[in-house]
Amino acid sequence: MVTMTKKTSLAEENDTSSWIPEKEARGGARAVMANTTADRAIDVLLAFSEDTPAWSAAELAAKFEMPRSTMYRYLTSLRACSLIISDEGNRYRLGPRVIQLARIARMGSSAVQVALPYLRQISEAFGELTLLKERRGDELICIDRMEGTHRVAIASTTGSLLPWPTAPSAKIFFAYATETDRKRLLSMMTPIAYTAKTVTTKEGLLADAEAIRRRGYSCSDEEHDESVLGFAVPIFEDGVCRYTLSIAAPAFRWPKAKQTKLISALRQAAAEISSALSGN
Repeated sequence: MVTMTKKTSLAEENDTSSWIPEKEARGGARAVMANTTADRAIDVLLAFSEDTPAWSAAELAAKFEMPRSTMYRYLTSLRACSLIISDEGNRYRLGPRVIQLARIARMGSSAVQVALPYLRQISEAFGELTLLKERRGDELICIDRMEGTHRVAIASTTGSLLPWPTAPSAKIFFAYATETDRKRLLSMMTPIAYTAKTVTTKEGLLADAEAIRRRGYSCSDEEHDESVLGFAVPIFEDGVCRYTLSIAAPAFRWPKAKQTKLISALRQAAAEISSALSGN
């Protein structure tokens, strides 16, 4: 018989009252402790984000409710592996090893391997930031990108379907979600007027999704960010929209008269990528 387990938090590092299975308590306590330590180090590493790319030791210790001396031990171990680095102000940032691991992860994605030539081709043809995004849960992750060549460029970040999908890729994933998933998402969504052009009703969002499915691409014309225009197209794998190919640019560079050629290139590339991923 195995008794109940309780996962310890970062604040419980020195709490010996946490429950563990009886067999582990007798023979595997060292392994349990090692796993717990690894979990805590990973928690610290995952605290770094686009919103908070740098932390001090004191800030991290406060976040995880642990002694500063304990946090320094974790930071020292992570820095020894080049997973983090410290700057002159004694603030910590992600290190070069993380970048290397990210490259290796991208290399393991068949979507990245298949899409890379198309990203390069579109970026070179139009000179704009070109992105390959994947849906993971309700988050949208950029798994590859090609920078634009213009002096005035757009910086892209990760996105989400929630609380309100206004960016091009978010619109695509909402439009091509299953009916059940779309209803689930809609029940959790809250309209947000990011700009004066944002659609702010669920009825309007559903109408836009229907139009996207009909024409095969999405457009975000200053709906998420002022002065930014974006287009996205769906990439299917075995009939499911798993990725998007998108482009983002300053709106002034792309009047409507110039958009047809760009949209056609995106749709053609997405169709060929989808065919390759589905083995057709």
